[in-house]
Amino acid sequence: GSTPEGLTPMRRVLESAGLTVEAATSGRAALETFRSEPEGWRVVVLEDGLQDVSTESLGVEISRVRPDLPIILCFEPGKTVTLDRIRASGVTEFVATPVDPEELAVAVERALRTSARRG
Repeated sequence: GSTPEGLTPMRRVLESAGLTVEAATSGRAALETFRSEPEGWRVVVLEDGLQDVSTESLGVEISRVRPDLPIILCFEPGKTVTLDRIRASGVTEFVATPVDPEELAVAVERALRTSARRG
């Protein structure tokens, strides 16, 4: 998984979009943080390759609690990712790693717009 330092550029992009960022370096920690206040979230950004929980199962758990919540997956190009299966887990947007901050900003804006239309 990412080190907290590796999250800094993503944090800056998300905070500049007016979002408060809660960073977790493990899937279990992310899930615990999310479950503690599920209504407080506007978007979730997941990085593929967490050591303790699959991105797919994390997406399913988050979507079970908040089916309306957009989920953005940051994944390594060239890695085998079954997009249909990942989409079925609740992921609504995809961004390649290493994450380009502008690309992430566009994905977040698109996810929030789509979420606002659904909600």
